[in-house]
Amino acid sequence: MVEKILSFKVKDSNGSMKNPRWVKAKTQNDTCPQCANKMVVIMGANPGQEGHFLYAFCFHCEDVFIAE
Repeated sequence: MVEKILSFKVKDSNGSMKNPRWVKAKTQNDTCPQCANKMVVIMGANPGQEGHFLYAFCFHCEDVFIAE
């Protein structure tokens, strides 16, 4: 399995990177490929990246998955 590290920073109006302000969001959950429990699926993007990606967190396995 390939591991990737995600950094959670956002650009402010000045263009500098800062820690995000978290807001509540609704998600459509999916099934974990390891344990078949529900995991939370979230869409994200790397700073400065135009495209988005999906990643998910399984609370049971305590693992993060990225959609390919």
